[in-house]
Amino acid sequence: MFRAVTAAGIQLIRFVIFNRWGQRIWSTEDYTKGWDGKINQTDDAPVASYYYQFTYRCLTDEKTYSRKGDVTIVK
Repeated sequence: MFRAVTAAGIQLIRFVIFNRWGQRIWSTEDYTKGWDGKINQTDDAPVASYYYQFTYRCLTDEKTYSRKGDVTIVK
């Protein structure tokens, strides 16, 4: 399970996973949910690198932030 874990006060705006061609394969607006490595909730994603974007609002300063990076599936 790939998800954001934090003890800070945040409000998730969107968490999105893209494949290498930029196609969105998974997203959520619920911070308790994470990506289980499936595409369209049914098919296992192939071994590859995927790109994520995590956008949230900090409840302390009320600013919106975005974090980006990659995650690789290995089997």
